[in-house]
Amino acid sequence: MQALPSPRGPGLRRATCGLAPRRAAVVLALVGCAASCSSSPSGGNPSGGGGSPAAGHGGSGSAGSGAGGTSAAGTNGRGGTSGSAGATGTAGATGTAGTTGSAGTTGSAGTTGSAGTTGSAGATGSAGTTGSAGTTGSAGAAGTTGNAGTTGNAGTGGRGGTTGSAGTTGAAGTTGAAGTTGAAGTTGAAGTTGTAGAGGIGTGGAVATVCGNGPPSAPSGGANFPFPQHRASGACIYPTTCTDSDAAMGWAAYKSALVVADGSGDGSLRVQRDSGNGNDTVSESISYGMLFSVYMNDKTTFDGLWKYEQKHLDARGLMNWHINSNGTTATGGLNSATDADEDMAFALLLADKQWGGYTTVATNMITTVAMNDFGTDGTVKGGDTYVAVDPSYLAPAFYRAFKLYTGDTRWTTILNQTYTILSMVANATTGLVPDWSAGRTGAGNYTYDATRTPFRVALDACWNSDVNAIAFSTKIGAFFAGVGVANIKDGYNLDGTVIGSYHNSTFVGPAGAAGMAANQAKLVNDAYAFVAPDARGTSTNYYDRSWALFATLFMTGNFIDFSAY
Repeated sequence: MQALPSPRGPGLRRATCGLAPRRAAVVLALVGCAASCSSSPSGGNPSGGGGSPAAGHGGSGSAGSGAGGTSAAGTNGRGGTSGSAGATGTAGATGTAGTTGSAGTTGSAGTTGSAGTTGSAGATGSAGTTGSAGTTGSAGAAGTTGNAGTTGNAGTGGRGGTTGSAGTTGAAGTTGAAGTTGAAGTTGAAGTTGTAGAGGIGTGGAVATVCGNGPPSAPSGGANFPFPQHRASGACIYPTTCTDSDAAMGWAAYKSALVVADGSGDGSLRVQRDSGNGNDTVSESISYGMLFSVYMNDKTTFDGLWKYEQKHLDARGLMNWHINSNGTTATGGLNSATDADEDMAFALLLADKQWGGYTTVATNMITTVAMNDFGTDGTVKGGDTYVAVDPSYLAPAFYRAFKLYTGDTRWTTILNQTYTILSMVANATTGLVPDWSAGRTGAGNYTYDATRTPFRVALDACWNSDVNAIAFSTKIGAFFAGVGVANIKDGYNLDGTVIGSYHNSTFVGPAGAAGMAANQAKLVNDAYAFVAPDARGTSTNYYDRSWALFATLFMTGNFIDFSAY
């Protein structure tokens, strides 16, 4: 996110780029506009980086109060047209009693009534409108109120209901057809627990889990989603073998190596980068720590990191992206970085769902991000004062959650623009995207920023079954499956030719995440086997350790959207 990448391999550390602030006009190739910036996040990846009328007439035909009489009338034919016959017509009025004969409509005499249509009895035909009451019979057809039962299907229109596996729960829903007998159908509201199930999580009300685990941990100790949750999405596949302990050990190793007090003594905590970067802190590292701690139900660490963030705000209320180890703002660090801002906002949303009490601060943060980190057309910016487009900053799954949480329709605009951007910048064959697609030169390859994109898009595929996310993941997942986990390097031209030398979790983890949405079983299994040990390791550097832990949490079903359950 915040610093240009430097090659990294075992034992290497990324140096801080130290880009100076830029105040020149930037022409965006993507959005076709010019804008200026006060400073840019220097780098970001390795460092932070939807009764017919005839029958009715027949009823009046019984007014012919004698079928034989009608017959005579039939013989008389034209004689029937005589006036006296007309008087007989008044007798026909007696036919009103014949309306009682409407019961007689059951007889074939009723059809004789259609013959009755030949006379002035045609006026009686108005009685035939009684036949419209027969349309009440079609109302009887409406007795297929069972269709109203299909309204129950609309009930499955819950958010999680997008998942096919919940469709099997739909089998239970057929029991719900019986439920159409009434309010029992509303018992389906209890089935909103099934909404969690509808999230692709289970059949018959049970929650599907990852790697043969039992049910998710029940709420306890003030947490609604204590670790582990290991919930599976019906839209994605998971490793054949995995364990929650890999994630637990990964978090323990992460804290031990990287989470430190800021020296103020007030409980503030920061995530420091490696010594090669002067043990500094970037807003990205704070956002990563906040996401990990809320998933691991570590409230103390979460609150300490957020307290640190609040000490380092710029004029727009977002964290300056680069802070020295002594707490001063680094040169060129006086602006925010969008990826960190939106990650912190999502972490706060999760904290509110996990522990409660964060509604105001989460809503304010989400609103501030929408106002400052995106253009009015929804195009992502590099930061609150930096106009440039980094595809790895696109987080469509988070934007859906922000819209549901706040009701702010700007997030719909941002979401739609996200997929427009991706469709424009991704290579048509490999699916690879550049580090920066507009606003920065010399960053057009798939390296330490771009590598995060498959992970962010795979979240939208697995959590929301979005067709655009699935299509993106399918293409880039096929590319990496073809390369093979053992051969994935840390840099590519967009056409897929290799430009990197090192093999690490920063590239393997997100590729494996794409494989989950692309149904690439070998890619997923091999990627997990690589990243889990890296997450647990004691010598892994900041950026690789971060992406190893992200991938391990996701592949074990522990990186989920709490607001969906």
